[in-house]
Amino acid sequence: MAIYRACFLSTFPHGSECWALYSKQEIKLNPFHMRNLRRILGIKWSDHVTNNKVLTQARLPSIFSLLREQRLRWLGHAHRIPDYRIPKVLLYGELASGKRTLGWPHLRYREVFKRDLQLADIDAVRWEEIAKIDEKFPQLWNSFS
Repeated sequence: MAIYRACFLSTFPHGSECWALYSKQEIKLNPFHMRNLRRILGIKWSDHVTNNKVLTQARLPSIFSLLREQRLRWLGHAHRIPDYRIPKVLLYGELASGKRTLGWPHLRYREVFKRDLQLADIDAVRWEEIAKIDEKFPQLWNSFS
């Protein structure tokens, strides 16, 4: 488990703050995480152990929680950096003109953050105040479950 935490959990979510993942994509990432945990812990599918019990035994959060925490951590960081830095300009920027393509709308970065804020019970209007208060922005709540 120590090697899995050091190698996988430190590298896999790296850069995930830049992804605008759909829920379907997150759901596809979960089996990889669970399969690795089951192999490490020696749990077979025939043992009929639920994913929640595997996560509890491994003392790890779900992949959904890991990704959400990374995105919220980056959101707090991007809010605190100076206004002239490119990540902040892109986060708060708007296009002067242009249209979105016809058909099913693509998920935008802001919608992912709004979803994460809602799941974490953080007010979408006051998140900037909260991010200024504490640099450990995503750790203001107990857990993501």
